[in-house]
This record gives sequence, structure tokens and C-alpha cells, in this order.
Amino acid sequence: MYYRNLPQIKVIRESILYSYFYAAFLSCEEKTAKPDADIYQRCMNALQVKPEECLYIGDGGSRELETAKALGMHPLQAIWYRNEKSEHVIKIKEEFEQIEMPMHVIDYL
Repeated sequence: MYYRNLPQIKVIRESILYSYFYAAFLSCEEKTAKPDADIYQRCMNALQVKPEECLYIGDGGSRELETAKALGMHPLQAIWYRNEKSEHVIKIKEEFEQIEMPMHVIDYL
């Protein structure tokens, strides 16, 4: 089932990080479901990059970090979503590096 998660899209599009990216492929807009590797391939093809040239940032809730790693990308777990007030509770995945604030992504560029 594919759906448009409008609140999540709005948060992503209004993020302080959004302007730093050449392309954003959101699964809910691409009509695919994570962790299908096809969306990763679409993005790499559009940017004309190899997996080892890619950072993948995700919360880890849909096994998307594992797919990114299997493809050869450098996955980072975004943990700034984690707080007591959020409905979005994701466990820390120790096998991945975590980033605590959106702007910390810049440290990896």
C-alpha cells in the first residue's frame, strides 16, 4: 500500500537540510515502499553517482539503513526524531552511526 504521508513530506521539505540536496526521493512520492532497493537506484541514477559516493540518512524504522549498507552506501541513523512527546519511537541501531541533529549531516560531507 502506497500513501502520501503529507505531514512527513512537509517536515522533510521544510527541514534546514533540504536546500543542501540536489535530489530528494521520498518513497511515499515515488510509489514504492522502503526498503525496496529500487528507490535507491532511482536516486543514484538521477544523480549519476555510485553507491560508495552516497550518504543515506534515515531513522532506521523500515530497514532502509540495512538496504543502503547492502548497496554500498554510507548509512547514518537520524535520531533527532526520538523524544518522549513524539509518536515516532525508533530504536537506536548500534551497528550504524547516529546523528543527533539535522545539521550534523554536514560533518559527513
